[in-house]
Amino acid sequence: MRVLLLVFTVLLYIGKASELFNPHFKPHCNCIDKVSLGRSTWKLLHDIVNSVEREKTPYFVSMMDNLGKIYPCEECRLHISEYIQEHPTEMTHEWLCTFHNAVNQRLNKKKFKC
Repeated sequence: MRVLLLVFTVLLYIGKASELFNPHFKPHCNCIDKVSLGRSTWKLLHDIVNSVEREKTPYFVSMMDNLGKIYPCEECRLHISEYIQEHPTEMTHEWLCTFHNAVNQRLNKKKFKC
């Protein structure tokens, strides 16, 4: 149930939840826009870390673990799982910035100061 709530929350956050209630909706299984998905995910994660109370950390840790299991991009899902196994999740700006930079480095993108 928590996983479904998490998925719905993420979809709602990126504006896709209404598609779930459309009877003609067909998932875009092999047509994932990784750029848009990544930007939306990073925005969500950074907003959570920057604005949610620290006592909610266990929920963030659980969410990151679940993203490693349900993220729409299979390659990204694997990278998320590997990263959090090697670097246990923390709901801090430093942890998320380091994770974001690790992804940016793998994608040959600009790294940011944490």
